[in-house]
Amino acid sequence: MNLDKLILDALKESIGDDKYQELLKSLNTDMFGTKAATIFEAQLETAKALNLGGIQYDNVYYVDCYDHAGNLKWSDEAHNIVVDVGLVHTLDVVLYSTAKTATWYLGLTTGTPSFDPSDTMAAGLPTEYQDYSNATRYALDFSPGASDLSPSGASLAANQVSYTISSPGGTVGGAFICDSNTKGNTSGLLYGGAAFTGGDKSVSTNDTLNVNVTVNATSS
Repeated sequence: MNLDKLILDALKESIGDDKYQELLKSLNTDMFGTKAATIFEAQLETAKALNLGGIQYDNVYYVDCYDHAGNLKWSDEAHNIVVDVGLVHTLDVVLYSTAKTATWYLGLTTGTPSFDPSDTMAAGLPTEYQDYSNATRYALDFSPGASDLSPSGASLAANQVSYTISSPGGTVGGAFICDSNTKGNTSGLLYGGAAFTGGDKSVSTNDTLNVNVTVNATSS
């Protein structure tokens, strides 16, 4: 069975025949259609349907900012949006044979970022904040998941990432996860991102920004 039909069959099973037929009509194709746009939509709708079936993701960035003397300046958090291409990638890795992304990287944004489910690295990614000492985006090293959420759920956490802010400082407003370590690069896969819950934050030269990422998955 080829990949296209496998995806469409998974979609039909997950959302039901009536909704499946409506989707195909809206895409102007039949059940054996192989247009790239159709297959992407099928993947996306399947991922969303599976998510609605009980699995909910809650990805949180916890951020602490310290000044050059080690004094806490502010703390905040951001609750992640998993964008459409991130959902499709998750579906392909879990239910098909797509290889997992070897390493995910953490990026920062400038002020007032806005993330939309349709965002990709090439289109919609907020302006990246790049004034920190490391030459590249920092890698996230996730530990294995653990069934530690009540009543039914699991979580996994990444290593703490520490940014040393360089001159001239400025404003940070959120964070994102992608598969490219190159600052400013807009190619590759965007997993998701979010604005800080408390709004934009000021950072100064030699501040340290510690970021901890936790991914929670619960099943109802």
